[in-house]
Amino acid sequence: MDGRVIAADCTPALRRHGTTARDESAGHLMLMEIARQTVRHRLATFVGAFIALTSGVAMLSSANLVVLSANVGGMPAEEAAAINEISSLLFMLASIAAFLSVFVVAATFAFAVGRRERELALLRGIGATPRQVRRLVFLEGLLVAIAAGIVGTLLGLPGGALLVSVLVSNGLAPASFTLTLSAGTVLIAAVVSTTVCGCVATLGTLSAARRAAAIRPIEALRDAAVEPSAMTRSRWAMGLLFSVGGLATAAFGISQGGQLGGALLMFCCYPMVIGLALLAPTFVGPVTALVTALPARLTTVTGTLAAGNIRTATRRSAGTAAPVLLAVGVTVSFLGTLGVLSAAGESETRGFHREDAVVMPGSVSEAAVIRGEAAAIDGVALASTTWETRVALARIDDAWEMDSQHALGVDPSHIEQLFDVTVLAGSLREFTEDSVVVDAGQAAILGWSVGDEVRMTVPDGGAGTEVVVRVAAIFAGGEMAALPLLIPATLVEEHAPAGATPAIRVVAESDRLISSVLGDLGGIGNATGRVLTIDDWFDELMAPDRMARQAASWVLAGFVLTYTLIAVANTSLMSFGSRQREFELLKKLGATRAQTLRLIAWESLSLGATGILLGGVVAVGTCVATWLLALESLPTAPLALPWIEFLLVGGSCLLITVGTALLPTLFGSRDTRVGASTSE
Repeated sequence: MDGRVIAADCTPALRRHGTTARDESAGHLMLMEIARQTVRHRLATFVGAFIALTSGVAMLSSANLVVLSANVGGMPAEEAAAINEISSLLFMLASIAAFLSVFVVAATFAFAVGRRERELALLRGIGATPRQVRRLVFLEGLLVAIAAGIVGTLLGLPGGALLVSVLVSNGLAPASFTLTLSAGTVLIAAVVSTTVCGCVATLGTLSAARRAAAIRPIEALRDAAVEPSAMTRSRWAMGLLFSVGGLATAAFGISQGGQLGGALLMFCCYPMVIGLALLAPTFVGPVTALVTALPARLTTVTGTLAAGNIRTATRRSAGTAAPVLLAVGVTVSFLGTLGVLSAAGESETRGFHREDAVVMPGSVSEAAVIRGEAAAIDGVALASTTWETRVALARIDDAWEMDSQHALGVDPSHIEQLFDVTVLAGSLREFTEDSVVVDAGQAAILGWSVGDEVRMTVPDGGAGTEVVVRVAAIFAGGEMAALPLLIPATLVEEHAPAGATPAIRVVAESDRLISSVLGDLGGIGNATGRVLTIDDWFDELMAPDRMARQAASWVLAGFVLTYTLIAVANTSLMSFGSRQREFELLKKLGATRAQTLRLIAWESLSLGATGILLGGVVAVGTCVATWLLALESLPTAPLALPWIEFLLVGGSCLLITVGTALLPTLFGSRDTRVGASTSE
């Protein structure tokens, strides 16, 4: 609908309230009516913000319901603890939803204000003040937020059940866990979600409201759209502030190291993406010149015209490329950071083990026989029995508890031959039947020192056996990986539940004897035993963790990608949809429909590629910063760049950008009259 019609419809209300009603409540009612009419007549304009807010509210409501269900009385303590462990993942999803919602709402209202400059100028001309115009935009955002809050809260109910099924199917939650709904949990989830929705909508409309308030009445007389200055002082300031903030966060994370540094680096992509998006108009020209060089060479007219359109409308071009930058920068940064940390963790865990082979017996009695036969093989320096288990830990004063900690029962005299340990405090000679050895990373987290006493519960097939142990030694490591707690093998064996079997770890006298030792090990024991190289054993050990990390990573990345693709589609559709008059004029000048479509395709493809390139810079920078963090603790940490994820995310963004850009022209009116399209 024409903006002049909306302004004309609202003129009586403006005049009435502007000249006779002096109280503040009447002014609010007037603006609310105008906002309601605007949203009603421009549903297509606000659909992107509505979908983003609805998705965010549904996600936050679902996460709240799952976490609240874990705290409902009657749930077994182990299941509640498992859900609480993944609560950080759920709230990370919620925080990402809030961040992305602000971005989508801001982009939606920025385009909405840009398309309605003449309408808003008309409102100013009939008496609306800048404050009223600013409040009008806020009220429009509030109306969208109210509708999204209601729909999102309702969707959160089945969404919570769906989230539980996803968590259970991927092994992130116990199989018996179910969603527990009650009036209290639903009310809390609804209040929290709708409150966050309102705050997000307010933040998202701030910039658009300020821009709308600055529109002058004279703008109503313009017949041609003139793009405002691409870079204002405030945009320069905010862009530099966020960029420097992101770099500072990355530098601080590298200096801190450990888990804190990893967490900081995982989130430093937020300010970096925002800063780069704000500063994009300053270098969108040079970057797009590089990107559009190929289409300009491959075509005679459309590629060159697309390049010219991008360079002459830098602010619009930057706004269209920004969601792609967001999608690639945030999603690939998350996946890349997790990939680098995981690779570093696996590298540290693999380097911790010095054994060359692991024999998995079929029973405890068979283990003793295999150990004796393995020790007698020529070239074997050591054959040692070890027990894998999980123990519960608690401080003597009950200041903290840890329900499940990976522990490895070993012979105290074999530690230095089986594992790469550099003692930092204490002595391995103090490692006796009532003591433990822990890595420095865990010791720092738990606050352990040599000589501290800890209550440890060893599984025995029942409630477990509790013993008091002391910390005998602390060795270097554990910064990038959760290394096992070393405990006496006899303690585990004494309380081992029925069916538990040990492993025989074999160390060869030299590397050149490993192959012959492996061949001889294959001939000992009965058919129920298995002989694994250390690499094969390590792959089996890490397989469950890899699956859990991959599931968590793709749950997170899939959500982020889906959410950002909404922003990409919404922005691209509004950007190219608002230019239908321009494309109709091209047709009037002789351009065919096919040429117009090629022009739009080349332009959208170039803008998408620009966003992918800029997002890739953020992602690579985040991955390299994470790698530098890992190098401080592990000099052999590999640099694992997420090329496959980058191509998948980038390709999805290109398809969405080009597809939504072509939609208005493909399915729009074929009327080629110059006056057929409005300034909208």
